[in-house]
Amino acid sequence: MVRDDCQAERIFPIEPSADLASAVKLLATRRIGALVLIGSDQRIAGIISERDIIRELTARGATARELKVGLVMTRKIVTCSRAETIRVISSRQRFVQMSEI
Repeated sequence: MVRDDCQAERIFPIEPSADLASAVKLLATRRIGALVLIGSDQRIAGIISERDIIRELTARGATARELKVGLVMTRKIVTCSRAETIRVISSRQRFVQMSEI
């Protein structure tokens, strides 16, 4: 089984200059758990997840809503190819200790 058998592509980008409030609204509207940050060079700059946002809200309170997502994002990105099996992807997920694929 390959990744495409399990999940349709649903990637929603956001710019690093957007604020957390905008990210939260997009996550809620699209009913997803993470957004890909696309830099001005049109390359992946990072990813921001619900977990990243909760961490900032817990630490900073309501003022976190004004932070730029580029300051909160996870910069280390691990990718997979369409040809990789779920087993290979899951193994990599455990190895790098990612909570989501």
